[in-house]
Amino acid sequence: MGHLLTILAGVDDTGGSITAIEATIRRGLEPPPHVHAVEDEAFYIVDGLWRFTCGAEEYEVGPGGFVMLPHGLPHTFSVDADGARALMICWPGGSLEGAFHELGTPVAEPVLPPPPPGPPTDDQLQHVVAAFARNDIEFLPQA
Repeated sequence: MGHLLTILAGVDDTGGSITAIEATIRRGLEPPPHVHAVEDEAFYIVDGLWRFTCGAEEYEVGPGGFVMLPHGLPHTFSVDADGARALMICWPGGSLEGAFHELGTPVAEPVLPPPPPGPPTDDQLQHVVAAFARNDIEFLPQA
């Protein structure tokens, strides 16, 4: 989906207690507002300026900053440039990891892949929404 997500410690490594992911994000392909039913999610920012919305709160977080997004609260983020990087930690682990395994494609080299060729089709969007729903993450309607 245009990002590079490297699972550093998954549920198989941690007995399900956490998932740790190095995320390299492509600008313009960030997730829409969504809610995790089970997992809390935290970001330690390595590169780039990240803008988070969580519930009614908004945060701008740069390198060395940290933000925690509790489950049950709608949230999203955007980045200022291709290649923005963060360490994502989710607990208990499994939901995001499961969706990423279902939707992701292994890469030969750990570099940011090219962006997808054009906007997703309705079928592709439905597939993504269903994969996240199977992993207890609900995308919210756009205003």
